[in-house]
Amino acid sequence: MASSTRRSVLSLVSEAASFQRVPTICRRTLATVVEAQKTVIKAAPLEESVVFGTVHAFPSLEPKGFHVFSNEFLGLPTRKDILHRAVIFEADGKRQGTASTKNRADVSYSGKKIRPQKHSGRARLGDRGSGMLRGGGRIHGPKPRDFSTELPLKLYNLAFRTALSTRYRMGELTIIDGTELPTYKTRVMSKVLAANNWDKPHGGALLVISKKTQDLAHVERAAANLGADCEVKEVEDLQVTDLLKWGRVVIEEEALLRIQERTTQKPAPRA
Repeated sequence: MASSTRRSVLSLVSEAASFQRVPTICRRTLATVVEAQKTVIKAAPLEESVVFGTVHAFPSLEPKGFHVFSNEFLGLPTRKDILHRAVIFEADGKRQGTASTKNRADVSYSGKKIRPQKHSGRARLGDRGSGMLRGGGRIHGPKPRDFSTELPLKLYNLAFRTALSTRYRMGELTIIDGTELPTYKTRVMSKVLAANNWDKPHGGALLVISKKTQDLAHVERAAANLGADCEVKEVEDLQVTDLLKWGRVVIEEEALLRIQERTTQKPAPRA
C-alpha cells in the first residue's frame, strides 16, 4: 500500500515537472480567447438650431419683428484666442512702419580718420560718422518696414462671427431696421443715446450702417461731434476690434445680413 501511494505521488510530481517544461506557446494554445462584442450606439443627427434676432425701430426701439439667423453665425461660443489673433492682425496692419534713421553710411561726414591709431593717449576712433560720437550714425536704427501679418480668411471670418455671437449672448447687440433721424442736431442724437444707456458712461455705442446714403446724412452729422459717445461706421469698413471695444453695437438689419453672407460663404474650390 505504501509503495503504491509513493508511486502515485512520484507520478504526480513527474507530470507537474513535465508540464513546467512545456514551452509557453504550447500552454497558450490550450486557452480559448473569447472577444467581447462591442455595441456601438450611433447618435441621431441633431437638427440645426437657429437664433432669433429681434428687429427694432430707430430711434424709438419698438420691436417690429424678428429675423432668423443660423446658429453658426450668432450662436458660436466665445473663443478668446481667435479674437486675440484677429485684433493683433488688424493692429499690425495699421502700423505705418515709416520710422527711418541714418546709419554710418548715410550721415554726411568725411571718411577721414579723426586721429592716428596710436601714440595719442586717447581712444581709437575712425571717421566722424562713428555711432559712438555725438551726431554720428545710428547703430541698428529702424528702417522703413512692413509690420503687417497674415491670417487665414476662414479664421478672420470666424472671428467676426464669434465677436457678434458674444455680443448677442451678452445682450449688447441691437438690430434696427434703419437709421433715420428727423434732424441733424447733435442734441437729438445725444438724447437718444442717453435714453438707451448708450452714452459714454455706459461704454458708448457703435452704429453700423449698410451704406452711406442721403437718408443717413442726419445720423452721420449728428454723431460727428459726440466723440466717445458714438461712432458711425459703414459695414465695409467694420473690423473685429470695433465690435469689441464699444459698450453697445447697434447694427442695421441689412448690414448684419451682409456680414452673414460675407463670413459664412464657402470659398470656391480650386480648379
